[in-house]
Amino acid sequence: MKILICGDSWTSGYGVDYKDSWPNLIGYGYIDTSEIGASNDLIVTRFLENYNDTYDAVIIGWSGVTRFWDGKARDFSSVDNNVVEYYKDKSLNDILVNWDNQISKILETAKVPVIQYSVFGDIPINKDYFLEKSYLEFLANKSGVFFNYQIPIFEFDWLNENNLKMTESFGEKYFPRKWKRACVERENLRGTGYFLDCGHPTAEGHKLWAEYIKEKLNDIFSK
Repeated sequence: MKILICGDSWTSGYGVDYKDSWPNLIGYGYIDTSEIGASNDLIVTRFLENYNDTYDAVIIGWSGVTRFWDGKARDFSSVDNNVVEYYKDKSLNDILVNWDNQISKILETAKVPVIQYSVFGDIPINKDYFLEKSYLEFLANKSGVFFNYQIPIFEFDWLNENNLKMTESFGEKYFPRKWKRACVERENLRGTGYFLDCGHPTAEGHKLWAEYIKEKLNDIFSK
């Protein structure tokens, strides 16, 4: 079996040895096109560049939906003039419609099962093999943490002073009333349980996610 894997730093194994990243632990042959800082547009690009009829399945690890690429990764966690300009006329719906279009590009092209998940826990998508829990929430639960507050989209560092100038105005328009508490719950995962200080998964976190992904692959290939 051969699998095409596309994602960001949570797939490539930022902060751990590459051999400990989850693609190396699933027990199947694979090509990993994931990149640190990848936006979802870049993830789609890497998929289109590498997909062909030799693959038996595809795994897409969607990154934060506010990320865009203009020579480097930019998002609500790295606010500068380019980010402000890019998002000045965009709503939450605009962002989610763009993500739905990205998902559609993958599904329209792939002729094999596509396992998809959100790294940070964006709004669940009702598609075949789209995992119900995000990578973040999955490891949080494994660490004994269950979120009390929900937020439609998320990425670390939204509450930093520089970023808050933008995220607060956006959040007050489009997020639930207690969205900052949702961010704090997720920020507090850093350096605990299966999370590194930077927020990325530990080697043990990658191992747990690999076991979960392997279960899904085994379900697909056993049909």
